[in-house]
Amino acid sequence: MRFHSAITSLGLMLTSVGLVLSIPLPIMQVAAIVEIDQVLARFSVAVDTKDLALLDDVFDANASANFNDGSGILHGRDAIREALEEGLAELISQHYLTTITVDVDTQNRTAKSRSYLQGTFFGQGLLANQTYTTYG
Repeated sequence: MRFHSAITSLGLMLTSVGLVLSIPLPIMQVAAIVEIDQVLARFSVAVDTKDLALLDDVFDANASANFNDGSGILHGRDAIREALEEGLAELISQHYLTTITVDVDTQNRTAKSRSYLQGTFFGQGLLANQTYTTYG
């Protein structure tokens, strides 16, 4: 079944053969969903291209992260960047984000997002010919 989408002044309209669903979404909510989706994608691009300066647009300066790699909880954007830089030193990576959901509470100006992530890492140098895949 093919879906076409269009953002209208009334919200998001999904159409399919013989079926029209109208889901009213305020423009602020649609913009928040798109912006959050872009931040998630920017993380993958930053890591996969090793352009870790892009993390400034992903993490707040006081962010915390736990990559479940034995390094524990990292505190601060700089610590996150340094851990990624060290961890990716001899790896080429490709990240996939799927099943992204974003719930926006426009009244309280908050949002919660969830996505599934798969990262595949290809060893270089001392790790040549080794491949690792992570899921989360």
